[in-house]
Amino acid sequence: MVTVPEATKKIVMRSRYLSEAMSKRIINNSSLARYIKPEIEEMLLKEVSNSAIIMALQRMSSQIKPKYFKGNIFKTPPQIIVRSSLESGEMKDLETEGFKLTDLSSITIGLSKEAVKTPGILYFFIKSLAWEGINIISISSSTKDVTLIFEKKDINRAFNIIQSLFFKSG
Repeated sequence: MVTVPEATKKIVMRSRYLSEAMSKRIINNSSLARYIKPEIEEMLLKEVSNSAIIMALQRMSSQIKPKYFKGNIFKTPPQIIVRSSLESGEMKDLETEGFKLTDLSSITIGLSKEAVKTPGILYFFIKSLAWEGINIISISSSTKDVTLIFEKKDINRAFNIIQSLFFKSG
């Protein structure tokens, strides 16, 4: 039989956003308990008190830690290149059966030597874009850079979000 702590852990760990917020202690356990309570009760097939879920969350939050030290990967802002109106020949790989993408743009971000050996470096960019509801059509990376392909309608917002990761507004 599944316990409240096990069900709570399953729900939290399947969401990287949630587990990251808990590891940084920026989430309200009481509100989270109310939010996940219906799902826990469905998993356990019985009613569960908010306090039992809160206790499970408090115990979990002390155990959730990133598996690596992020450090300061980008000591200086990287080179960011934006390209618009990509030719269809360049995007041959993005054509699928009965579905062709047009009006694509890209953002290429230069990576430092330290970034190459850093777990989650792509997540650093992708989570910010996903959080803002920006769809990435394709991702290509090498040891020197990462290129993200977007629909033309999303390129300005995507650029502003990526730029904000490195330049703090005054």
